[in-house]
Amino acid sequence: MVQISEIRIDPNSDEYFELSGTAGESLSNHSYIVINQTNGNRGIVSDVVDFGADTTLDDSGFFVVSDSGGSQTVVGDNSDQSENLSFVRGSGQGVTHLLVRYEDGADKVEVGDDLDAEDENSGDGEIDLTDGNLPWAETVDSVAFVRDEGQVAYSDTRVGPSDENAFGGMPAHIFRSESTGDFLIGTASTTEDNQDTPGTVNPVGDLDPDPDPDPDPDPDPDPDPDPDPDPDPDPDPDPDPDPDPDPDPDPDPDPDPDPDPAPDPDPDPDPGNDATDDFSPSEDGSSVEIGDIGDSNSVSFRLDDISVDNASEVRVFLGDGTDPIGSFSVLEAGNISSSFAPSFSVPAAEGDRLRFELVDENDNVTDGITSVNDDGSGTITFGDTTLSLLPEGTSAPNLVRDDDGDGAAYLDFASLGTGTSSVEFTVFREAEFDSTVGLYTVDDITGAIGGLNVGDEGYAEAALANAIDGLSLSTSDGSSTTTTATIDNQLFGTFISVEDPDFETVQTYFSFEAANGGNDHVKQLGSNAIGFEDLPGLGDADFNDLVVSFEVQTPPTIT
Repeated sequence: MVQISEIRIDPNSDEYFELSGTAGESLSNHSYIVINQTNGNRGIVSDVVDFGADTTLDDSGFFVVSDSGGSQTVVGDNSDQSENLSFVRGSGQGVTHLLVRYEDGADKVEVGDDLDAEDENSGDGEIDLTDGNLPWAETVDSVAFVRDEGQVAYSDTRVGPSDENAFGGMPAHIFRSESTGDFLIGTASTTEDNQDTPGTVNPVGDLDPDPDPDPDPDPDPDPDPDPDPDPDPDPDPDPDPDPDPDPDPDPDPDPDPDPDPAPDPDPDPDPGNDATDDFSPSEDGSSVEIGDIGDSNSVSFRLDDISVDNASEVRVFLGDGTDPIGSFSVLEAGNISSSFAPSFSVPAAEGDRLRFELVDENDNVTDGITSVNDDGSGTITFGDTTLSLLPEGTSAPNLVRDDDGDGAAYLDFASLGTGTSSVEFTVFREAEFDSTVGLYTVDDITGAIGGLNVGDEGYAEAALANAIDGLSLSTSDGSSTTTTATIDNQLFGTFISVEDPDFETVQTYFSFEAANGGNDHVKQLGSNAIGFEDLPGLGDADFNDLVVSFEVQTPPTIT
């Protein structure tokens, strides 16, 4: 029987898939289908490759389909069919690859079809068309690429996440082991330690761990005789030290009162877990009290182990207050490079009590429950979502401003004083479309420019005319780029220009939502970190298409 035996996803290089089976086996009435997420909807068909009536596996039992727009450096001459492949798409679900067989004359699915229509945007991992019938006669084989174990996918065979590649946890290359038949994760690189074998036999892939346990039992019997002579000399010195401990109890009562005050300060930092991670949760875990943060007037939290749906908002409150003192968006797990590690800062002082809420895309609110780990790190749990927090005093100001929640309307470099600042920008991308981010000067915090208010006719042209000349922030998909620039200390709006093939012209969205017809295309992802959504109408609303973080490298130059 034909099976899927190898897949590579890489929009910047070679994308291909390999089928294998008996030499000469027919692929008539077979189709290769990829289910992805498009514009926020799960279960959407993103790729379809149909095979002709005369298509068969080659004399070696393989059939390779390569990307017509790829470099072909890996596939080379082993391609049997060339198609326009685009395997890396929406990141709100796993990406499922299926090989299916139709009955003669049956209607076939097409790109854009929704195979999970009964669940609208949510998707449950079940292919359930509204009429209750599958459009094909048989699912011959299937496998799903996933960034984390909880992602929605449409196959029982799931591969991922991977720590090795540049796609935010999703494997870049998988293949079936020649010996076990199980899918294994290959190397992301197509040049270093390359494991790609399109059109030929796959690696075995399961022999490496076997020799590791073998040497372990060998050294075990060697140290066994070593402890045997140890108990023998023990009784010999025992009578010798007996008179020694006699004078020992005499001085013991003298120093006893001295060390008593010494252990007193030790239990004090225990609830706060020392000076560097000094905070303690309330008895019910509903809040956390800030301890000694030195001369800092704020506290910074770094986030790890994030598992949320799309871009959810975390709000921070002081005590029983109802107005948040800080808020930021958290990207869905695996939706950006692991090297993006944002922190966020909120004003705080010793003794302040902070509360946390998680607000999902449907405005459902979950209260955070705080606890402290043995190593002093903190854990805040929101139902099934956990954020690991490490509090750190910080003096670096957060220059991202917005009067409404977790938005990012403008960057307040003017607060640094007059003059200029040297700023290091780092750009991350998880998107199919090429995009560029820029900064433009605004007159005030409303975003007005020369008498034009946001949303007025001509505002877009005026904003782009005010863009910082020469500052163009972009990178390739699945990678990051760092750029250093000297900019004036002013108020800046931001914009993203998107080369969307669905439009004849470049689409530009601004950080002031009124300039986008009311859609907020920019979210604050942490202190001095913002994420952009590149699709019209907010698309899949994952805000990871381009992510920009920045750091002021030197004190501002005063003029």
